[in-house]
Amino acid sequence: MATIPTLQSITWMRGDSFKTTLTIGTGSLVGADIWFTVKADRELPDSAAIITASIGNGITIVSATTATIEVPAATMANLAAKSYRYDVQIKTTDGSVRTLVEGIFAVKADVTRAT
Repeated sequence: MATIPTLQSITWMRGDSFKTTLTIGTGSLVGADIWFTVKADRELPDSAAIITASIGNGITIVSATTATIEVPAATMANLAAKSYRYDVQIKTTDGSVRTLVEGIFAVKADVTRAT
């Protein structure tokens, strides 16, 4: 049976450190590849992403069902205040690939620009 990705919008302040927790209900993240990608348009190639994170590069597996995704303040400070598209995709140890969550990644303009 196919799993439909969860649709979830994220709103974050430009220049603020981004950190969120990813939790899956079934399966295991241990040994999986995980990608967090933010783009101006979903049809753009991954090479045009404005934010990318993967295991060891912003994504840390905390347990079999939980991982954290972090983007530093310096990266967030370089974003224009607008709405982007994002998703989180995993490739499990058996080679299965699925998108867990996707949606709008809205960056709000900040007042203080110090990071």
